[in-house]
Amino acid sequence: MENKPYPKTGQNQNLLAIFDEIPADRQTLIPEEDTDFCRQLQTQFDNVHDALGKKYDELRFEALLLQDYSVDFFPDSKATYKLPQDKTKRTPFDQFLFLPFESIDKIVYLHDAACRRLCTMITDYFNRKYNLTIPSFNLGSDTLRIDFRPYYENCLRHVLDYLDGKSFQAKAEQEIIERLLQDLKYYPPALKGATVVFPVTYLFDDFWMKSSTPRCSIAYGKEKIVSDICTAVIMHRSGLLTGSSNDIVGLRSHEVDTSIWYQIQNSKGCEIKFYKNGRIDIRFPSAREALDCFVALKLGTIRKS
Repeated sequence: MENKPYPKTGQNQNLLAIFDEIPADRQTLIPEEDTDFCRQLQTQFDNVHDALGKKYDELRFEALLLQDYSVDFFPDSKATYKLPQDKTKRTPFDQFLFLPFESIDKIVYLHDAACRRLCTMITDYFNRKYNLTIPSFNLGSDTLRIDFRPYYENCLRHVLDYLDGKSFQAKAEQEIIERLLQDLKYYPPALKGATVVFPVTYLFDDFWMKSSTPRCSIAYGKEKIVSDICTAVIMHRSGLLTGSSNDIVGLRSHEVDTSIWYQIQNSKGCEIKFYKNGRIDIRFPSAREALDCFVALKLGTIRKS
């Protein structure tokens, strides 16, 4: 390793220079409130980045003064050193000396984690708000140099690339329907008047069904199917993207009452009923509305595998 002059963190080197500014025609796809959230995160991150960078520079300077320790630095900013070779310079108290090397490496670790947290928080924000599955912006597996500073604009460009020209609403609707169709690939639904029937098997946990005090507890893994059905129905009925099984009024997943119809909030009058054999019914106010939903969610395209 060559001990080259090290750039100060204050230089704010942007190692993501391959990204240009977001084109003006794509900026309108990001609502202002979302941009404001990202700017706020960036400000909070910058404060931490600058504080870590300042402390790193101080400790690095201290380390370089320890000429007897053959101090050097890896490309990822971590420190390396060797104990003094001249034994005449050692004392019985050397073990109590404060050496900055572990602290330098700790700062590098914290900085790396903070950079990744910024990118993850931005993508998680959009995933939660719009019910999407945007992968986190990839910063690579190598430890990030201490002078590396990610910018929220890069994360927004990553989000826009994922949208592929669609609005958040359109992309989310596409994903919600795709997830539902994937869930139901073994359970083709049927339309019966004002009711859509989902013939899900093994919906309830067999252990609790056969226990000394039998109850209908939704099995692990099947709660997602119930939730995805509710998400899709609520999206079709009201345009909301973040519906879930939590919108089933009074439902307790560990103790489902199969004798009643549960109301679904934000669905404009839809109800859901569970059966012990695993069947799930969604009842609409009219047969026409049931047909509209069946077609819009592409439920007729599912063929039994």
